[in-house]
Amino acid sequence: MTTNFNDLNKNITVLDAQPHPTGYVTKDGMYAAVPYGKQYIIIHNGQQVQLCRSLDSAKKNIAKLKKNEKRRKTSVSR
Repeated sequence: MTTNFNDLNKNITVLDAQPHPTGYVTKDGMYAAVPYGKQYIIIHNGQQVQLCRSLDSAKKNIAKLKKNEKRRKTSVSR
């Protein structure tokens, strides 16, 4: 019998009185927004990159960081 852990973790905070904040990981796994108290820390390659006040702002900043990373790669290869 196999267990699908994604199904188990889907509703993990349903019964909690105060739900815990959830984090965010990009599809490629290179960036993550991890809860840190009431804020979120953006982690890239195992290092703390930035501190954000909300999950939405962390997601926006991750998108900016990914965009800047692509720009740096293309400018170096030229």
